[in-house]
Amino acid sequence: MNGTPRSSERRPEKWKPPQANYLKMNVDASVRAGTKGCGISGVFRDKSGSIHVAFIEYIDDPFSIDLAEIWAMKRGIEIAQELDLHISEVESDA
Repeated sequence: MNGTPRSSERRPEKWKPPQANYLKMNVDASVRAGTKGCGISGVFRDKSGSIHVAFIEYIDDPFSIDLAEIWAMKRGIEIAQELDLHISEVESDA
């Protein structure tokens, strides 16, 4: 190989910080085939990458991965409202 990535290879995107005085919320979800529930998680970071809040939850419903990612976003927004966090961006890998 000559060092050039093949089109099928994905390079992870570098994390981009939010605007000053705001937080960025990154969320993820995990669904295991044949199980009843799914896991969701999220993290709120400032411009320097420092973590302000993180969450992880198990949901006892058989969601698809796309719906689980949406549920993670919804839960993250609820947490941001409860804690009066000012978010400028929401990022997911879905």
